[in-house]
Amino acid sequence: MPITYENLPALKRDLAPTLYEVRANSGAFISLFKDAPAAFNPRHEWSQDAIGGRAVNPTKIASGVLTLTAEDAAKLKVGTLLSLANDPAVFKVSALTATSATVILAGANGSSLTVATLPANGGKFDINATPVKVGSENGDGEEEYQISEIEWNATQIFRKEIIIPRTFQQSQTFADLENNLTRQTAFALLRINEDMNRSAIKGIRVEGKNGAVGSFGGLYAFATGDGGMTVDALETRLDSFIVNDGAAQVNDCGGTATTVLTHPDQARVLARENNSRLVVVSGTERSGTWTGEIINDSTGKIIKIVADPAMPKTHAWVVDEDCFYISTMLPFGDKDATTPGFDGQKRLIIGEVTLEFHNAKQRCSLITNLKDPATALAEIKAASTNG
Repeated sequence: MPITYENLPALKRDLAPTLYEVRANSGAFISLFKDAPAAFNPRHEWSQDAIGGRAVNPTKIASGVLTLTAEDAAKLKVGTLLSLANDPAVFKVSALTATSATVILAGANGSSLTVATLPANGGKFDINATPVKVGSENGDGEEEYQISEIEWNATQIFRKEIIIPRTFQQSQTFADLENNLTRQTAFALLRINEDMNRSAIKGIRVEGKNGAVGSFGGLYAFATGDGGMTVDALETRLDSFIVNDGAAQVNDCGGTATTVLTHPDQARVLARENNSRLVVVSGTERSGTWTGEIINDSTGKIIKIVADPAMPKTHAWVVDEDCFYISTMLPFGDKDATTPGFDGQKRLIIGEVTLEFHNAKQRCSLITNLKDPATALAEIKAASTNG
């Protein structure tokens, strides 16, 4: 049914599918977010994942006795096999208390390390496995839990108002009412996506209660601070070596580095690194602000580059996309908002969403102190000219 002046006030539209397409095709940071189950509270909670490699970190070692926290001791059983990080020797837990484990050498594997030469100040011990006997019973195996803790974010309301004065409705310059409304709606959805994208990067977490207006926290809010991973570039150019430093941090914490997020100017700097070997392939499989790809030195997998103008120019992030999810409390839609006496039509677009950052401090590494891209590009251009 065509939209007319008469039926427009009764028209209500579901804009969630359209906004999803806008988000997915934007090529911005927000396009990395996958849909999560619906939110039901302004304080939205989700379960963090236990993604880190299994290990214990004794604070001291004496005569084969590892002093442990209660949390680490609970990861072990008598018979568990351990290896000191970066050494092939295998040790077996022979006795266990609530805060300690006694180990014996189970296999040297060509190493000179023994119980007597274990570092007195402790270190990281990877948990290899806990072999069990034939005919094992309940309690012989290890207890595993995917959920490690609960995290939360606040929901945020996004509202845009479309105003179509009567004069515009009747002007051929602005086309008919339906085309005018369609264009204005598309523009408003683009603005909402831009707002969501900037908030996804720099948003601050404020719970909507006691008179406070709710807003969701973004990448910086969840992935920086105590326990956050960083790489100091020392005012050097962004290149694949620095990116792979960040990727190594993510991989060491149990994540998989999949994406570099940076400003478009820094993406140009990164792209110029392989300019002499650049191959241009015509195709339509990618759109938006994709700049290119580099190889993860740790895994051999491709890391794609997302250039987003909302990023600070001297920062970049190396991230695991499994970190990012979006949850909807009120699906985006529009309805009539025309007030009595207004000479035209008004429409209200409104929705309420939040973002989930799963294990952000294990899946996201911040690269700081990059050389200003304008300076870096000028140096690259000068070197190319002189060369």
